[in-house]
Amino acid sequence: MKYWSVLLLSMLAACAGEPVKNLGNGMHSVSACSADMITNSQVVATRAANEYCEKSGQEAVVDTFDDDRCPKSDLSTTRVVFACR
Repeated sequence: MKYWSVLLLSMLAACAGEPVKNLGNGMHSVSACSADMITNSQVVATRAANEYCEKSGQEAVVDTFDDDRCPKSDLSTTRVVFACR
């Protein structure tokens, strides 16, 4: 049990630190993982987008969510595409 807890935490840490990517034309993307369900990974990704935009006094406007399952694990992952406005 302890092994699985450590493994799960390391996978979450690896995904949670994804940097925001500049896609051009004012659009950005960021990804996040969650062990619970896709809705939670959407919340985490949206929070990261908002934190990124807040640095310039703006807020994130979400364009799309791309949801999936992480390969070889039970984690859900979300990629959010957004603009700062």
